[in-house]
This record gives sequence, C-alpha cells and structure tokens, in this order.
Amino acid sequence: MYGARYQKPEAALVYYNQVLQRLRATPGIESVAMTSELPLADFDRRGFHIRDRRPSYPFGCPQRRYVFGSPDYFHVMKLPLRRGRLFTEADGPTAPKVAIISETCAREQFPGESAIGKQIQLGGRDDQKPWATIVGVVGDVHQYGLEIKPNIAAYIVQAQDASFGYSLGARTAIDPRRMEPTVRAAFLAVDATQPVFRVQPMESYLAWPPDFWHPCF
Repeated sequence: MYGARYQKPEAALVYYNQVLQRLRATPGIESVAMTSELPLADFDRRGFHIRDRRPSYPFGCPQRRYVFGSPDYFHVMKLPLRRGRLFTEADGPTAPKVAIISETCAREQFPGESAIGKQIQLGGRDDQKPWATIVGVVGDVHQYGLEIKPNIAAYIVQAQDASFGYSLGARTAIDPRRMEPTVRAAFLAVDATQPVFRVQPMESYLAWPPDFWHPCF
C-alpha cells in the first residue's frame, strides 16, 4: 500500500475489503480473496512456534511457509478442509487470534494427536504476545513447484494482521484475461492513487521464473 493514509493497518484493511465487496458483486467472478503469498510466486518463511513446547533446535524452530489471507482464500485456491473449520468474517481484528495449518504441518508437528485447539506463533517467539489457536487443517500446496514436495504451512486471517503487502486472487467463470479491466476498475474506484500491476492468470506462474506479483487471478 502506498501513501500516508494507509500507514495504519486498519485503513489498509478497509481498502481491501471495499475492493473485495465490489468484485464479489461482479458477474463472471465466482470467488475472490486477498493473500500475502501466491502459490508458485511468493516465498515468505518465518519461525513456527508451538505453545508449551520448547524447540529442540538451539536457535529456535525451523522456518515454515506462512500465508495471511482473507476468509475466501481457501475457496479461491480450492484447498480442501480436512479438519475443523475455515476462517470466517467473525475472525476480525478484535476477535481471538486463529490459525489454520496444512495437513503436512499437522502430520509432522502433531503426530498421533489433533492439532485443533493447539496454539502457535509465527516469527520470533514472544510469550507476552497473543498466541493463535489452530481452528482448521487444509490440504497442502506445492508452493515451490509442482514437482517439489509440499512443505509445512500456516495461515493467519488477514483481518488480524493487515500490515503485509497483499495480492488479489480471484476464481472466474470465464477467461480471466477478459476480467482484467473489471479488476483494475474495482481497485481504482476505491482509490485511484493505488497502482494496479501484474494482472495475470495463475497458469503464468507455471513458467519459471515467475513474473512477480500484484494482483493475480
């Protein structure tokens, strides 16, 4: 986000939500969401910490992929729910912090037990900060290539941390290239000062190197 008006995450969240509302009402768009990381494109990683469990590594837990997204992210990306629930609009800025993890994460980090209800932190561990409670487990994503084994992933709802840069992801009922003018118009109608660039179909990310990055559908 660009400009002084978006220095506070709350203002950025209002902007994103207004864009989503416009696009949800647009014929040809089936579902739409914001995400901090697109499959096959972005590669953000940070520490993964489990409450009441000290890491066995001297310098903390190994880094895991993390994604911040709006509630419909899993519908847009067709990530199946394995256990628990997905994010909802009730998971807002003032609600208890929640997280969703991948099935590889559940299998490797919580073998022989349910991950639902466990609490995690991403980044540096700080026991004075709120922990996110795992509410769901979803299918894996081949983030680094279709031939590369899925890695551990954790998801945090966008409304509870809007400080990151976000891309738009949309699932369309028609050729997505025909939707580009509509997508651009939705962003510019909310704030004409914000640039919109790199609008391209997800299939373009199958080529390497990917063409980074905002927004994609």
